Amino acid sequence: MQKLVWQNANGVELDLTSGNYGITEWEGFSNASLNIQSQQVPFQDGGVFLDALIEQRELSVTLAIQDNNNLELRYQKRRELISALNPKLGEGYLIYTNDFISKRIKCIPQIPLFETHNSNDTGTPKASLSWTACEPYWEDLEDTVVDLVGGETTVIENEGDIASDVEIVLNTISNGNISTPSIKNLTNGKIIEINKNELYNQIKIDTRTGKKKVIEESYQARFLGGYDTILDIAFISHLGFYLCGLENSALWKTKDFESFENYVVSGPVKKIVYSEEKEECLILVNGVTSGIFLYKTTDFETYTSIILPSSITQNSARFVYGYYSESLHKYVISSTNGTFTTEDCSSWTQTNNQPLTNISSYGNYIIGTVGGIIYNTTDLSTWGSINTGINSDIVSLVEKSEKLYALYSNAKIASSSGLSDWQEETLNITPQGNGSCITIINNNFYIIFSTSNGIKLYKGVTLDSLQEMNPPATQILSGFRKLVQLSSIGMFLLYDEGFTTTYNFNSYNYYKTPNENLYYNKTQKKYIGISYVEGIDQIHRVLTSSDLKKWEEQKALETILPTSIYGNTEYDTKTNTIYVSLVKSSEGYIYTSQDLINYSLLVQDDISGRIKIANEILFHYSTNLTSGEFRIRYTNNNVDWEETTISVTGSGIRIIDMCYGNNKYYVLTSNGKIYESEDLESWEEKATLSGMGYYSIFYSEKEELLFVGGQGSLYVSEDETNWVRIPISGNVKCFLDSKIFNTVIFGSGAKLYKYNNINKTADILINTLVYSSVAIEGLVEEEGKIVWTNFYGLYTTIVEDINIINYLSSNSDINFKLEQGSNKVFITSSPDSTETIMGSIKYRQKYIGV
Repeated sequence: MQKLVWQNANGVELDLTSGNYGITEWEGFSNASLNIQSQQVPFQDGGVFLDALIEQRELSVTLAIQDNNNLELRYQKRRELISALNPKLGEGYLIYTNDFISKRIKCIPQIPLFETHNSNDTGTPKASLSWTACEPYWEDLEDTVVDLVGGETTVIENEGDIASDVEIVLNTISNGNISTPSIKNLTNGKIIEINKNELYNQIKIDTRTGKKKVIEESYQARFLGGYDTILDIAFISHLGFYLCGLENSALWKTKDFESFENYVVSGPVKKIVYSEEKEECLILVNGVTSGIFLYKTTDFETYTSIILPSSITQNSARFVYGYYSESLHKYVISSTNGTFTTEDCSSWTQTNNQPLTNISSYGNYIIGTVGGIIYNTTDLSTWGSINTGINSDIVSLVEKSEKLYALYSNAKIASSSGLSDWQEETLNITPQGNGSCITIINNNFYIIFSTSNGIKLYKGVTLDSLQEMNPPATQILSGFRKLVQLSSIGMFLLYDEGFTTTYNFNSYNYYKTPNENLYYNKTQKKYIGISYVEGIDQIHRVLTSSDLKKWEEQKALETILPTSIYGNTEYDTKTNTIYVSLVKSSEGYIYTSQDLINYSLLVQDDISGRIKIANEILFHYSTNLTSGEFRIRYTNNNVDWEETTISVTGSGIRIIDMCYGNNKYYVLTSNGKIYESEDLESWEEKATLSGMGYYSIFYSEKEELLFVGGQGSLYVSEDETNWVRIPISGNVKCFLDSKIFNTVIFGSGAKLYKYNNINKTADILINTLVYSSVAIEGLVEEEGKIVWTNFYGLYTTIVEDINIINYLSSNSDINFKLEQGSNKVFITSSPDSTETIMGSIKYRQKYIGV
């Protein structure tokens, strides 16, 4: 049996040996043209052989079309052949199969030629089909992949007719690092060596013709938005986006406050100083516990650290304020050691001994404040000082109609024209609380006063015509003390105390992304997440997104059952059904929904606890111990419920989590005990873990191992009885079997880890460096990327390929191949490496003919 299939560049396959087609003649499948390379010296008979080069291969078949004189079918088949063998689509594959082998060759088709007959001719029409294979070799249908272990020689057989190019992967994602990794074919002496230290990421080497490369493939975290304290915000006018400085050691870059890019810095961002003239920014950062850091950027992709003189940094200094003077072309930066100026960040001059704040321009003056005093200068050399007579600290300055206004913490306002003749303003309102902010937007005053019950927000063209704006839910806005205009998107932003609010004076919303559970609907290609803003309205919300950028709210879960307490959610990916556990008056309620908006009551019972889906069964279990046993109810059809119990001793014990794997059900309790059952009737205690705090239990089908996530610990077992503890920074709450990394990945603190079954270690996969104190709550892998959540928001992975071909040693050969026959391959790294190198080599065997 011989079979020939054509697969074009669009993936369309056409079997040329079945149905109405049959091949009568074959050409070029076994033989190919040969070009003998030789040289001849004068007076030599014959020549000297140098090499034998195979020319590009020409293949052809004569195809009989069995149409039984059905003219309609005849023309259908002609069109089918012409469409499938369209050379404008590019190269495709001819796949040849017989009873013993199956091989393919990459080639470009010629336009089919059909025998010329009258349309009503009888007999079997024929077509001549031909292809040109620029690379003349047949090859295996599938890649052969061989694993490599550092320090060990691996024998690899190449049963093809010629040497094979290879793709090499060095797995170096780890807690440690490798230095100067190398791979050597001991059979032909070829070597590839990378003279680079501390390689933490995956290295990929490709020696195929036209595809040669050596890259370090780095998985990085990309912040997609969420919750944080915005300490400062600047509009980067020449590029049209906002740069937000955050309390949790990061910068947000966004155009619309719907999609974000995240950059990590060394601490809370005190101030962003933007120079439109220079088209650059200085970022003032106060270290988390100590130290100050100054960053400079011109491309807003890379942030360069600036070395500061000791006069600015001494005495455990902290940054206070920053400003750029367009008139004097200088930066004005203040720390607790005083106020300093610079033009280019290379040389600094102290201009004032006081740590000025509220630095800005007013007329020809540069002004700033300390306490209730206003300092002023025209040249950043000589300063004057003004006391307006109000005995309180100035919190905010603003200019309107060439008049300067100062808002004081005691809620009083003073004004002056030209910095003289200050007078206290008379307001038509009685201020409550402390002054927080005064600003001008669209020629209107906006003033915020902070009270113990929330904020008071006023607006008026003049200070004697102020009207209270009454923002909705004022009581929950007590921490917001800043008001800016987002002119490019027509919104306002109140910011402080951990949350961002867009506000149009008719409604408000917190910028929402999931920060708890995360799921994926494969049918609708939609992400589903749970959002919970602690300290605001205590409501869990269901959000959906198709692009991970814009999230739409579907349902506030506590409103399904008023005055209820949220338990948790589970999502059935097979039926695209969400389950919600709620508790009210010591009774448990489970609601279900497929559209995420309309919910129906599935069950109401006396179990007030949580839910879990395992082995396509829905479990409802009490988190608290009752009469010496745990009660677990379950259903596999959402109608008929059964109950199982686990007898335990002790008090104050809770069920933490459940899972299924290896044909067994597992239960994890708060005292570290693991219970196992095969039939959900009898339960056996298998182990007691040693540690503090447990969060999750997971069975990995890929590794065939049982995992438990704990406080600062990962526990792993092959038999449910004997456990290995791996120390981890942070708390481990969620796991998944990753297709990308072909092992278990899990989150803890600011890091994603992958499990290394060979070394029995947890290897760092991604370190966000941000929000290290919070646990990763949701973890999903879909569409070739990993997405996860923590309390502060949403993240995804991006892959950055770093070209490191320039790090190849002088004796490296990028034409590294596997010779025909046996090859002995050896990989290693320098003794400075903290881990054994591992990797794989991928190749296809090639053949001269079939």
